[in-house]
Parts: sequence; C-alpha cells; structure tokens
Amino acid sequence: MSKKTGYTEEKIRTVLHQAADQNGVVRAEQFRATSKAVYQRLVQNEVDWRKIATDEGLQVASRVPRGHWSDPKNHIEAVRALAMALGHSPLREDYAKANPSANQRVDALFSGGFPALLEAAGLEPHKASGRADRWVYDDRLLRQELDQHADDGALPKASIIRQRDSSLEALVRARFGCWEAGAQAMGYEVDGARQQWNREKIKAMYLAAYERHGDLSLKELALVASHAFLRAVQREYGSIDNLHKELKMPPKNHKKAYRAPQGYTVDSQAELRTAIVLHALRIPSSRVTLELGDGKRMAPDFRIETHAGQDVYIEVLMVGEDDEPENERERAYQERWQEKKALYAAHDLPCVAIEPRDIRHSERLIEKLGDAARLTFSAAMVETARRKIGCYSPVVWTEQRIEGTVLAIGRQLGRMPTQSELRRYGPPGILNALYRRGYRLGVLAMKLGLAD
Repeated sequence: MSKKTGYTEEKIRTVLHQAADQNGVVRAEQFRATSKAVYQRLVQNEVDWRKIATDEGLQVASRVPRGHWSDPKNHIEAVRALAMALGHSPLREDYAKANPSANQRVDALFSGGFPALLEAAGLEPHKASGRADRWVYDDRLLRQELDQHADDGALPKASIIRQRDSSLEALVRARFGCWEAGAQAMGYEVDGARQQWNREKIKAMYLAAYERHGDLSLKELALVASHAFLRAVQREYGSIDNLHKELKMPPKNHKKAYRAPQGYTVDSQAELRTAIVLHALRIPSSRVTLELGDGKRMAPDFRIETHAGQDVYIEVLMVGEDDEPENERERAYQERWQEKKALYAAHDLPCVAIEPRDIRHSERLIEKLGDAARLTFSAAMVETARRKIGCYSPVVWTEQRIEGTVLAIGRQLGRMPTQSELRRYGPPGILNALYRRGYRLGVLAMKLGLAD
C-alpha cells in the first residue's frame, strides 16, 4: 500500500480499468464517477494517474485548452500526426479513438465531414469504410446504413448508436440537428427517444405531482419525477420556485422545523441544541407569545422558570452582539436585536441572550442556562447534557468562503472557472457546496466580476 495515497497499486489499476470505455480510453470524469475516493486521493497527493493508466496499456483522453478543437487548423495537424503514426490515411473511427473530443467537432467545422478534413490536410481518403464522400446526404445510402442498426423499424437511442458507430451518429446529427430528428426523417422510430419538453407539458406534470403529493421540495420532487423533468424545469424556468410562482400557486413553505425533546418545534439547529440542554438539565421550558400592554407582541425563543418560580426569556442569536458583521444582513440583524432587547428592558422582562459562541461550546451553554435558571447541577447531570448534545459542527462552506474560493481560481484562470475546473483546482466539496447554497455559475460570475 502506498503511504502517499493509502491505496495499493493493484486497487488503483483495477479502478482505472473499470473506468475505461470500450475503446480503452480513460477520462477524468468517468474515473471520478467510478471511484470518487480514489480519484480525489490521487489528485490531492499529485499522483499522475494518467501515467499509471498509460503504463497499463490504456489510453487517456488528451487535455487541451478550452476551444482548442474549435480551430480547424488543430484538426488538420492532429489528422496529419495520426496518419504518420498509422502509416496511411486514418479512418473516421481511427480519429475518433485517438481524439474523442475532437471527433465531435469535425462535422461542424468541415462541411464535407471527415473526408473534407482529410482533403484539407492533403491526405487521400482511406476507402476501407466503403462510404462515398458526403454519403450521408444521399437518402438511399443513409437508409442502408441505418438498416444495419434497425430492429423491427426502430433504431437505438443516440447514446447506444454513438458507441456502435460514432461517425454515423455525428454525421446524422450534423445533417438533421439531432439523432432522433434524423431517424424520424428517414422513417424510423427511436427506442427511448428524448422527450420534447415545452412549458405547457412541464406545467401539467408539475400540477399533477402537486395534486397527488402536495407541496414538495426539490429533493422530494426528484423521487416522484424524472431527472429529465427537473432539467427541463431548470432550463425553462431556472428553478422549481419560479415555476411555482408562474402558476400563481400558494407560496412554498421553505421553513424547516425541528422537533425538540419537550414536544414543541424549533426553527434552527442552534435552538434545537439549546432545547436539548434545557431538557437534559430538567429546566422547565415552553414556547410562548407575549402580549405587551401597548398592543405589541413579542415571541421569545424560550420561556424558562427559575427555582423561585420567576419567568426568564431566552433568545438564541444568529449573530453575536459584539461580533463584527460580515455583511449588511448581519448588521441589520444586530440592529433589530438591540431594538428587541430595549423592548424587554422597557417592560421589565428578564432576558438572556445565547450567542453563537455559546452554541459552539457545550460548557458555556450549560453554564449560561444554569445561571439563567439560578440552578446548580451535579456533575452527572452536566455530563448527561454534554453527551446528549454531542459535538457541534460549524458551517464550513460559508457564502464568503465559496465566493472567495471561486474568485481565487477565476483570477488564476483569468475567467470564470467551469464545473470541471472547480473540481480540479478547488478543495473537495466546493462544487456541492456552491449548488447547495443556491448559486448558479452564470449569476456568480457576474457577482464576482468574472463574466465574459
């Protein structure tokens, strides 16, 4: 076992072979999908997995700059180099195997397809394929090719035909726009064809799900609808919330409630942690709304009773009173708390504020709540409370850290990084944290000044 990676060489080779496609080509995204743990460990320790794959007789998809294969000159150079390596003019499948990403751009750049690329490179087309130049534009020849893959008048979907004959799929897509459109134009059906989404269909499916299951979160909707439906919603509306608003449906309730051991619900993890300590220390508590004499109402987070029977109110703060606010939202929160604190004082209501620093340290939280209740506790009760609340796990991926990380990578690249570049150059978890916080790359690029 390698001390550097924690994995044996045999394990690494096995994962690489599992990640290779039918042509023996290993791509980073497929390697990561096969074993994210092995991939991340190799990348973090700067182990050249591409060299390991090459030593195993596998091919590695070449890494070229963005836009490299959008330049016809690079295709001409690549096909000439391939011809020298083979000793003859390459076939389309030879080029696709050597340069998978380049092969997908050939038909968009050269009007005559691969034969036109060979002509531009000064090479004679290799006739072993038996296909005439521009054959895809001859309906008779195209039907002959399609008949070889048809089964009872139906063709496989694009992803399958791409594995069988990538050049056929690419040429049909270049002529008709997509594989499904080409198949239908030639009189064939396509098994598992992609659905054609429009706004009316999306609305109808969402309303049907809503009537059957009620108000669903995105995670819950993913369990009852297809991923294709969710992608269509994102493409047409940007989010489920936007679709919900366009249908003028009742506002979605995003507020998550947590069940406290006392039986009532609380609104945050910090409040839940406080409720657990109160319960473990056997301090009576409740959730109430105070009716103040001047017509105002106030809802403290908790009401507890002291040993003498006096009520004390507990407020769990999101931002400490003396903390330096990181943005305008936190500054406004502190101002609202000072107003609420003055209201407690004006009505002679005893109040204790639990700050984030108290939540992070169980000893401080236990001590502060004990002082508020004017109670002392045995060592056994304190240990029970500490064990019940466990370890506090602070938020690691704050908005500031996410934006700072993306901005640092963007400055190195001179532009907004792509998803794959965030995975490659950023710390593990950056992309998941970014989407979990509700960011979208385009919007974030404009916010950080990295938009093109």
